[in-house]
Amino acid sequence: MKVEIQVINERGRPLFSSERKSLAPKHTGALVVQEERRQALGRNTMVANLQDTRGGMREPIIPVLFDAQVLWVRDDQIRIRGTEVIDQVEYSQCWDIKVLPC
Repeated sequence: MKVEIQVINERGRPLFSSERKSLAPKHTGALVVQEERRQALGRNTMVANLQDTRGGMREPIIPVLFDAQVLWVRDDQIRIRGTEVIDQVEYSQCWDIKVLPC
């Protein structure tokens, strides 16, 4: 699914609307949400991943969300929250997602 994502938090701290424009640019790619085994936890977890589809590599664009939960879906808008890992530290994160036409 082709989407545009804007992150809501910066290292766990909520960004105000005005800060999002400068600190949290919008990212476009393919959204994949699936269950994966997380060795550090010793269990399966839902993972949300925004992948770069240019060049066919499917590399992550922004940090993956672990324990991903869909908060709501409205028309072409989705909000997902979870935990991202940056420099081996876990932070709360939330994504505002807009579904784009194919």
